[in-house]
Amino acid sequence: MMSKTHVTVGIASSLGLALNFQNSPQIILAAIAFGAMGGTVPDVDILDDDYKHDALIGQLIPLGLCVFMLGLDWLFHFGILSSIISQNILAIIGVIGYIILYIKGYSSDHRGFTHSFLSLLLFSIAISFIYPLAVPFYAVGYFSHLAIDLLNKKGIQLFFPFKPKPCLKLCYASKTGNTVLMFVGLGASIVLLIMNIVK
Repeated sequence: MMSKTHVTVGIASSLGLALNFQNSPQIILAAIAFGAMGGTVPDVDILDDDYKHDALIGQLIPLGLCVFMLGLDWLFHFGILSSIISQNILAIIGVIGYIILYIKGYSSDHRGFTHSFLSLLLFSIAISFIYPLAVPFYAVGYFSHLAIDLLNKKGIQLFFPFKPKPCLKLCYASKTGNTVLMFVGLGASIVLLIMNIVK
């Protein structure tokens, strides 16, 4: 599927999870930023492919959302930066681990390592060192990427390093199914945000 679909569905998935947590700006911001990040990072493996423009946008949107989250936190003191800083050396280890995994993903075959449960676990562990509160949102966003790509006509190496690439063969990445999922994710995100505000 295309990056905008993974962004919107990743955010919607993590916001849905956030409704089960304490309703706070810190939780909502973490759900949006880390859901988007988890929802798009598996496609780092196509940054040097024909779809690199879409994949690059998919990597930049979550980065922008993280910068926005940290900017709001700096202005309003929600506790995100202080939580990350309190991790001390663990945060540094997490960032280094995340960068190593990102490079490994970049150099992997498309729908290989980064589209596996192993990658989801390793990236989530790296996030847990940086900002533990974000792990469930990141993991749900990441899982949403794998679930959506399973619908595609091309398989994903879900059980990496094992070779089978399961898929449900229901839709193509850039066709109607992709657009429908993108709008469902966007609509669900808006509804969930409104529900959070109304609470």
